[in-house]
Amino acid sequence: MLPDSLQTIGGDAFGGAEFTGRLTLPKSLTSIGKWAFINSQFSGELTMKKPDVQIASDAFDSGIGTSNHFTNSPAK
Repeated sequence: MLPDSLQTIGGDAFGGAEFTGRLTLPKSLTSIGKWAFINSQFSGELTMKKPDVQIASDAFDSGIGTSNHFTNSPAK
């Protein structure tokens, strides 16, 4: 679980990590850095609660495996 106060996911923060289940990015998040999820494997659902997060073009480079579901559900 990521803290509700998280503002930035830095470069290579989750490089090589393995995730299963649900990962929800908090509405406080403002940016995801270069290679933040490089070579990570994810099987589940990744949800963003904020539509205007700045995401580096290669934040998910060679990562986030193919059996996943990505949703963007802005906070209400």
